[in-house]
Amino acid sequence: MLVRKLFIEKEEDLQKISVSEQEQLVQVMQSVLGDASRQMAVRKRVGENIVQLLSLKDKQDVLLQLAKTLMTDTKDTLLALFLVENVCEYSFDEDVLKTHTSELCSIFEACLGHADLSVRVGAVKCVGVYLRVVQQESQASKF
Repeated sequence: MLVRKLFIEKEEDLQKISVSEQEQLVQVMQSVLGDASRQMAVRKRVGENIVQLLSLKDKQDVLLQLAKTLMTDTKDTLLALFLVENVCEYSFDEDVLKTHTSELCSIFEACLGHADLSVRVGAVKCVGVYLRVVQQESQASKF
């Protein structure tokens, strides 16, 4: 919550800290996100903050790579889908989403083919968010 109040809600404060401090902040949040011993609610909140913070810095490719690295087991894959959904819905505009279509499609395809039903349902939800944001028939035809 403190990260959101200090840096996300007040973007000008984010500019006051050095790039290396920003990177350290993201690394700390990534370590919390990847810590399976933490409660999922905490990890999701941290995930939301990472999405918002990196989106302010136009680092969407880092977000998608982070989501891919989380896809190790069912719980973490669901967390990765949560990140992807937030990325699609709140962080990318339509044009940016289109540039990352191939990366998103690989995540969607992996999750749609997952053995666990909850992961497949989460993937369908993410695809729906993606298609709603993109709103272009040529992109929808890929699914």
